[in-house]
Amino acid sequence: MSVGYQSIEIDSFDPSIYSEVVADAHFEQRLLKGGRFSAQLRRVSLPRSRLDCGRYSLPCLGRGAMPDGWMNVGFTLRDGEPAWVNGLHLHADDIQVYAEGAPIEYRCVPDATWFALQVRREELQIQSLAVNGSELSLPEHGMQNCRLSPAAAARIHGCYGRLIQFGDKNLRSLPVDLHLASLLEEQLLTEVVLAIRASVLHKDGRTERAVERRLAILNAGENYLSHHLAASFSMRELAAATRTSERSLEYLFHDAYGVSPRNWFLIARLHRVRQDLLTAVGDRVSIRALADRWGFGHGGRFAAAYERLFEESPRETLSDRRYTQWRRARSHEVSGCHSL
Repeated sequence: MSVGYQSIEIDSFDPSIYSEVVADAHFEQRLLKGGRFSAQLRRVSLPRSRLDCGRYSLPCLGRGAMPDGWMNVGFTLRDGEPAWVNGLHLHADDIQVYAEGAPIEYRCVPDATWFALQVRREELQIQSLAVNGSELSLPEHGMQNCRLSPAAAARIHGCYGRLIQFGDKNLRSLPVDLHLASLLEEQLLTEVVLAIRASVLHKDGRTERAVERRLAILNAGENYLSHHLAASFSMRELAAATRTSERSLEYLFHDAYGVSPRNWFLIARLHRVRQDLLTAVGDRVSIRALADRWGFGHGGRFAAAYERLFEESPRETLSDRRYTQWRRARSHEVSGCHSL
């Protein structure tokens, strides 16, 4: 049996670092609010599963898909505003069950902790047969949002947390208590099975068709804006492209992303500039040319907007681009083998 642990702390926003915050799942991440960004990411890898845990200081949008071959059971612990995923606001006692390869659009909440457990479908069914003598009803595609009783939610939250604490305390140095790791994983998978079996499918008070329509409008709006980032912004043109009203667009963008379409447009352009700066090769890179490429006609206003979002100037980003992989304040991995 082998186990692994990784802990990363980061004090600036670099989307390449956050692309695999969930193991093998490639996410596009976008900062939604300006300020000094910091994050803590932890991962515990076990023989039958792997658990990721993260916490961001500022709201971010993550878009991607769960890895093929792995189901995912996750939730967010937070106070105040709700997290948002695939058209739904997440209740404190909700868990999300994702099928293999399921698409995901997730808006995290500042200073909230999210957990994502990956496990093979057959492993969940084996555990379910051992616990209850029957298999679970699991989604074949997409995501199911499941509501738990407060007691069931507390149990599964506690199991996820104990496994992360085990990694923090026991997997930093050898010898590793592999037997305890196996017991914690067994307990966790049992609680996941019991939670899914006892949960109630929850759709946030909206019909599935209404959620799909909302997401379709948002995706159409984003696609239109993404293809016109170097142009000027027009709410009228955006409304025409999405076949909805300007007022509806304002509501949908605020509901999903916490920003207006106009601010989404500005943020998207600033991220494109940042990505170009971080991936620039050579020493003769023109910040002015990159800003012009993405539609920023006024250099001073561009630099001010960039610094408000990323808490550093474009020139600082350019000078630091060779060292982005070393922004990880600490990273520790350990593995061990043991036959049970």
